[in-house]
Amino acid sequence: MGLVWDLMEGARNCVRGYACVQPGEQVVLWTDRSGEAHPDVVEAFGTAVEEAGAEAVLLCSKAVVHRLKQPLQKPVLSAIREADLILSFHGLENAATLHNNDVARVVFYTPTRNVAVISLTPELLASEWARFPAELVFRIYQKVREQALSSRTDVFRVTDEHGTDFTGRIAYRAGFKFVDPPKQWQFFPGGEMAELPDPPVNGTLVFEQLEGFEGFLKEPIRLTIENQWVTRVEGGEEARWFEDRMKRYENGNFFCELAIGVSPKAPVSAGLKTKGMDTITHRRAGSFHCAVGKWANPDSQVDSGWHWDGGGLRPTLTMGEVELIREGRLTALDDPEVRAFASRYGHPDDVLAEVW
Repeated sequence: MGLVWDLMEGARNCVRGYACVQPGEQVVLWTDRSGEAHPDVVEAFGTAVEEAGAEAVLLCSKAVVHRLKQPLQKPVLSAIREADLILSFHGLENAATLHNNDVARVVFYTPTRNVAVISLTPELLASEWARFPAELVFRIYQKVREQALSSRTDVFRVTDEHGTDFTGRIAYRAGFKFVDPPKQWQFFPGGEMAELPDPPVNGTLVFEQLEGFEGFLKEPIRLTIENQWVTRVEGGEEARWFEDRMKRYENGNFFCELAIGVSPKAPVSAGLKTKGMDTITHRRAGSFHCAVGKWANPDSQVDSGWHWDGGGLRPTLTMGEVELIREGRLTALDDPEVRAFASRYGHPDDVLAEVW
């Protein structure tokens, strides 16, 4: 296959900036037979790995549904256990490998780290999103964490124009804790900070978008949350679909995730054309998504056989008097320190300009 040079900047950004690949490391490029990962994308990552002095090994397996906890084939599990780094290239609806119990045990209990690549097409890997400097992504993560800690409270409130209004507590166990590279598990391109909130979580949550459905829902889904459990689902046909699936799984109605988007370059228009809402659309700075079912950590006290996401684009997220998001605007993008850091790459107005 001929190398697509236009893809190399994005691939190097991941390999060097996100994954921090070191000479001599063993890197498994894990694809599946869904055909969603373009071969030129995989080739570009393999080349970037070898440029870093590491060894790239290609693994192609049967597609399993990670969010439904389907087990891996034994040879696949053996291969990823032996790797220093897994670069996984799975379909957007199936990209979150961490929801697979087998993968989660490898990532949490061994030194092996995993970057789930969601720029699966040449267009996405060549986009501003994939080329947005890793150092700047992590500086934004760090600033959001600093803002949250400055509030001197762990209580958050999320509201939006559609009726979302719920509260909970940030636990600083995941996205708000790990803000430096390399993360043990992360998406590329990056742009989310996700947490399993601490109780009590109560209020109303409204989904504009839902995993498994393209674009905006015909009718928003309204969830009532009481003591961290979804007790009521209201809306149209998509709400009925969601409630039916949720009831099929033990603890399927457990509220397990609050995540915010922090990347100004995540292309919402491209994301709305997919059924993987949380992988592209909800990486956009100032967006949010939530999930029910099982949190990714295999030691989670609440177990479930599924994990399903939905969210929206214009929330307000506050902690005490501190606004982390104001009507869909991530306030960290206006912070003088972030803008000064962004000026290393050009004028901050351009570097931090949001795309749709």
